[in-house]
Amino acid sequence: MPLASDPAVPDGSPCPTAKALAEGTLIPLDLLRTGEGGTVADILGDASAVHRLEELGLRIGAAVRVLREGPPALVALGSQRFCFRPDGGTTVLVATAPA
Repeated sequence: MPLASDPAVPDGSPCPTAKALAEGTLIPLDLLRTGEGGTVADILGDASAVHRLEELGLRIGAAVRVLREGPPALVALGSQRFCFRPDGGTTVLVATAPA
């Protein structure tokens, strides 16, 4: 899967993650405010940290909603609730609806 830093995917089209970042519709999960939500578009970081988040259900395509801003933020993921505290090595990017 292309990363946000990739200018294009192999077929030459713009990277969807980079396009969403440029449009302002892709932001880090920890910047969402109470009541805001979106869909996980990418998780950047070392493989073990990404795998741990995926084990919790926080994976690409998952719908998330912030119940309380943090840190740590209280996040709804389906019927689950968990505290999310960002760290310097891992970034969860969330696609939001355009304003």
